[in-house]
Amino acid sequence: LLNTGKVAVEVHFKPSSGVLSPFANARLQRYLEREILNTERVPEGFWSPSIKFALVMQLAHLQRHFFNEGVGLKQFVDYFILLQHSTDAERREVASKLGSFGLKRLGGAFMWALHEVFGLERDKMLVAPDEKMGKKVLAEVYDSGNFGLNRVNAKDLHGMNFVRRWFTNRWKSIRLMPFSPSEVFWHEIEYWRSFVKSIPLRIRHRRVSIWDLYH
Repeated sequence: LLNTGKVAVEVHFKPSSGVLSPFANARLQRYLEREILNTERVPEGFWSPSIKFALVMQLAHLQRHFFNEGVGLKQFVDYFILLQHSTDAERREVASKLGSFGLKRLGGAFMWALHEVFGLERDKMLVAPDEKMGKKVLAEVYDSGNFGLNRVNAKDLHGMNFVRRWFTNRWKSIRLMPFSPSEVFWHEIEYWRSFVKSIPLRIRHRRVSIWDLYH
């Protein structure tokens, strides 16, 4: 996060943080790299990516937040407004690609939640709404909030010992499994990859948990 003196700017080096599956993520990033070239000059004087780019990128961002940090209604408002400004043709094209990006399953749940909370019309949805999964998504959103601050705040996490924090995080993965088994699987792969990679650091500090070194 850079502070230029006038405005704070968060710098990203990829068009999206992507999805957790490396195969779906490769397809997602290739699409976004191509689509980001189709920028449009807006009346305010700057260049903006296309609506198609935003529909895919922001849906992936919603999903990433949902699985990793927690998502709040703020992000759902952003996506609701984006859908309102999209055309039928743009939504159809994006919808045809969501399955290959690993976004279709949870996308249906998000569409239902957007209808339930904000009254999103059926003809503005990317995919058919999934009421069963949508109810579970909405319950998770109300429980966790943006960055998970409703569920467990930073003070609570710092107060947990290693064993309790480990079981809390693993239980979260199990609870989220129905939303996307693939995403949860790759989330756990990444966790254990990072754990093994950090073993030398754990040995150097003579501790099993190094979580509090970075939080």
